[in-house]
Amino acid sequence: MAITPSPNVLDELHRALRNNDGNLGVVFRLIETGLTSPSEMVAEGGIANSGHASNLIRYIKTILEGDIPTSPTRSEAAGRTIGGLIRAFEFSAESRLYLQDLRSELDEYANNASAVQIENAQLEKQSETLATVAEQTGGVYVYSFPAYIRTPAKTDPDRYWLKVGMTERIVEMRIADQTRSTAMPEDPLILRVYRSPTVSNAELEKKFHRILQSAGHNRTEAKHGGKEWYATNLDFLDEIAETLGLEIQGNEILN
Repeated sequence: MAITPSPNVLDELHRALRNNDGNLGVVFRLIETGLTSPSEMVAEGGIANSGHASNLIRYIKTILEGDIPTSPTRSEAAGRTIGGLIRAFEFSAESRLYLQDLRSELDEYANNASAVQIENAQLEKQSETLATVAEQTGGVYVYSFPAYIRTPAKTDPDRYWLKVGMTERIVEMRIADQTRSTAMPEDPLILRVYRSPTVSNAELEKKFHRILQSAGHNRTEAKHGGKEWYATNLDFLDEIAETLGLEIQGNEILN
């Protein structure tokens, strides 16, 4: 059930979002100018990619309307966004209580077993579609495990452990082999496939790895974790892909 903010709280939320110095504030200020489309925001140069803009638009809707996202993963991310907003702005007691109550609802939904099960089934279905794409064409792919997708890296709450690798074909077979060797209790989920008509997949993989490391999105230090696991996020990877002019095939639930 949506929690509706009072007019005074709503006014304070607008001021907090307007004064926010992060991407959340950038998107809100673009909304105030009349922009509503993520692609328009990217074209304005205010935000790196449309997927990130779309997510932020959704979180702003949650903050201002008390509307809970239907995706547990997005609910969890919205809750973290609210936490960051609370830390960055000096709210009145009424507004702080509203945000805290909203965050509690988001956390409750994010941990709802039935909702998580439904989302996992949707993620698995889209993962199979991406696996088919990669089987047919090859590419640089991103995958992770459901538990990793919902658990931020200890070093940064906005980063997750994602594997960035490449294949010429049959990506699902490679992932199945890696899953067996690491004895993970979950099946992996393919989240992205990036492709270029002119650059080899091996060269693209090297570019991704170099950019990730130079940006401080570090590899895992686990002895048996493999060298292609990075503490990063899909928004950053999509930004790399767009900068390199790549075709992006994505899991829509996590866009």
